[in-house]
Amino acid sequence: MIVPRRLLAVPVALVLAAGGYLVSRPADAPSAPPATPVVSPPAPSPSPASPPVATPPAASDPSDVDDTTGSSRPDSRPGPAASRPTPARSHSPTPAPPRREGGDGPGVASLDKALERHDPVPAGVADQISVFTGGGTSCLGLLPEPLSVGVTDVRSVPAVPVICVHGFADTDLTLTVTTPSGRPTTITRPGTSDGFDNIDFRLGPGSETGKYVIRADQNKETAFTELKIERPSAPTIWVNPEHAAPGETVEVLIGGFPPGQPARLHLYVCESKIRYRTTLTTPVNAAGEARLALSTSPNTPATCYVVLNPAVYDPLAPTAGSLPPHLLFWVD
Repeated sequence: MIVPRRLLAVPVALVLAAGGYLVSRPADAPSAPPATPVVSPPAPSPSPASPPVATPPAASDPSDVDDTTGSSRPDSRPGPAASRPTPARSHSPTPAPPRREGGDGPGVASLDKALERHDPVPAGVADQISVFTGGGTSCLGLLPEPLSVGVTDVRSVPAVPVICVHGFADTDLTLTVTTPSGRPTTITRPGTSDGFDNIDFRLGPGSETGKYVIRADQNKETAFTELKIERPSAPTIWVNPEHAAPGETVEVLIGGFPPGQPARLHLYVCESKIRYRTTLTTPVNAAGEARLALSTSPNTPATCYVVLNPAVYDPLAPTAGSLPPHLLFWVD
């Protein structure tokens, strides 16, 4: 059963949230389109019967380089699919879907087409999974100062940490996130009625590693926090955004996988139970990273979905614990 999360807001001050520091999110770089096959002209030959020779398609690299965007995070997570309340929706723009040439290809898949399949469950893969989510963004512990900023506990890329701010009500807020190489990204947010704001900060495949510095400026007050980011030491998957309207694109960010080997992503659908539906495969680059753009449509069923790989989370393991929330997304 999926239990709603609750975000506990605490007064002002500069603090790291739940042991985590804030991460900056540079502007999105557009995803590269899948490569178009190129056919070479017929090779000259004294024999007129010789056929033309075709050059195979160039390999496509699915990862983004330093591809980051910011968006609002819903304050609570909906309950079970059958009887969940209407979820809070972000009003920040969703990253534009990647260009596609000739339909699906490496790094691109249609959720609707995947749902048409009802594949047998592969050996060693769970037929169904249980999901429990609760708590909130862990943006807790903000001190009673004029302005405070924190960040959820994220330590590797790809990921989507959340910047948590408590400041002055109804006053515009400016966030400046500086990457380890010194490149600043500025995010301006309108003031909220209670002074609290949560900002998703996307760190896609290829994002810089090292120390990110986050500065919040509001009403002549300034607060700082920082976040150190490393390459993952184990396979990781991060689905973004957590909530997508029908017709929007959901991206599956992958890191720490074996370089150059396709990654298998098991898709589960929330119905009466959360059951296995099919497996998607996406190429992985030489850095062990990938980005799968999962398109939806107005006809995509409004429910929750889970994308996982046993190397990231294995529901059959005795010590599996709760499903990591960044493996689940809603189409609503």
